[in-house]
Amino acid sequence: MKLLLLFFTFSLLFLSYSSFGQQSFSPQEGESVNYLFVPFSITPVQGAQGYELEVMQGFVLDDATFSAQKIKIAVSAKPKVIAKLPFGYKNYTWRMNAVDANGVAIPATLHHFTATLPQSMDSEHLRLRIVKPATAYKDAYIMVDGSKAIYDMNGQMVWYLKNLPGDKETEVRDIKLTANHTLTLLYGSKAIEIDYKNKLLWSAPLNDDTTKEPDEKYHHEVIKLANGHIMVMSSVPVYFSKDPNRKDTVLAINDQIANNDPQRNQKYQKVLFAKLIEYDKQGKQVWEWNSKGFFNLNDIYYRKSPHTVGNFYLHGNAFHFDTKKSMIYISFKGISQILKIHYPDGKAVATFGKKVLDDYQNAPFCEQHCCRLNKAGELMVFNNNMLNEQGRPCAQIYKENPSKKYGLQKIWEWDCLLNNNTHIPTQDDKARFGSINELPGGTDLLISVCGQFGDMFIVNRSKEILWHAIAERWDNQRKDWAPAPTYRTDYILTQKELEKMIEVSEGGK
Repeated sequence: MKLLLLFFTFSLLFLSYSSFGQQSFSPQEGESVNYLFVPFSITPVQGAQGYELEVMQGFVLDDATFSAQKIKIAVSAKPKVIAKLPFGYKNYTWRMNAVDANGVAIPATLHHFTATLPQSMDSEHLRLRIVKPATAYKDAYIMVDGSKAIYDMNGQMVWYLKNLPGDKETEVRDIKLTANHTLTLLYGSKAIEIDYKNKLLWSAPLNDDTTKEPDEKYHHEVIKLANGHIMVMSSVPVYFSKDPNRKDTVLAINDQIANNDPQRNQKYQKVLFAKLIEYDKQGKQVWEWNSKGFFNLNDIYYRKSPHTVGNFYLHGNAFHFDTKKSMIYISFKGISQILKIHYPDGKAVATFGKKVLDDYQNAPFCEQHCCRLNKAGELMVFNNNMLNEQGRPCAQIYKENPSKKYGLQKIWEWDCLLNNNTHIPTQDDKARFGSINELPGGTDLLISVCGQFGDMFIVNRSKEILWHAIAERWDNQRKDWAPAPTYRTDYILTQKELEKMIEVSEGGK
């Protein structure tokens, strides 16, 4: 009740102040923000030679109290500045004073806003624990999709994703910074683009291919192309009717069976095939590629995993678009294979990885996640290494080499150290997956070992760890911290790049 009364008082003050000169300012009175780097602005003051920004923690109305507790956090030649909040996610009183020709600051009107943080995301419930402090990239920021947050290299959450209007808690995957300083991500079954202030800029259409069944949705990867188009991975189901005379495989395709119809007594196995869709800026589909046209029955049976009767997991889990060469690399975890196709005709150019039933132990990777090219054109793969009981997930780099058995020549590999080298995965660790990114310069990599581990590293090509952190969530039942499941990480290289994202959200380019 006191808080409501206080905001009502602030509103009256704001209305009274606005009636004299139509002043504008940001953050708005009583606004709630989900970030620590805040764009402050006021209406320009005639004759001002500069401006200074003052803030204090808490809500106050009188200038005397504010003046006694305020701190100056920024100066600017213009009536706008981006500043980091000094007290974290708290209530704030602030003002931006104009400075006259004599260098004297003229006290301005007080304003108020809150940097809010849900309890489930505060430092007592969710954290990024730093195992090895950064020896490089100290000014960088890490986007952690499982935590729905951006952290600095010291583990402070500087931004988090708010739920979209009308939505509750939703799984988030693949948060990435675009070339025009927005964010793309997978939000539940949606593929979206937002700005720094959480404004929804674009959303992929929920057409028939993504709404008919729960499995038919956007998943795993979404990228924004240089032409403004967005490409996203989806799935399409195909129904294989089972051969009643065999227990180990299936016989034929039957596209007409959309459900297991008890009246027809039709037994079938649903297989999800990968589908890539490209949309233009207006959300119109302009291109698609469907793996159903490439894979067939042999891929399901003869590429099965040991101890299974057939591999019905053909949908993709990653893709990379090499726009310079018009090639797309698509990862298929279930068959431990990466397919290279030509864009836009979709013709298969090469396949990399496992090809026959008995070569899992010798294949270059097993049930991989995340395939990307680095600047040198080499293929980077996060190898889950699922069928090796004592093997760790590992990051790998390959050169394409058609003369090699699997079409690849390994040139680099790093076994990931999980939870500070205290956890060796076993066959029970089903949720191994992660990502690999090359940092500018071509010598260092951002590697995340996600799933149930939560580790993330910056490692150079000499295999030296330059930074190591673990995403963790408080387990109230165990009364201890546990790794926070996540999927992928990405980076913002500098504070300047972060500020550019903020400027774009303010209407800049």
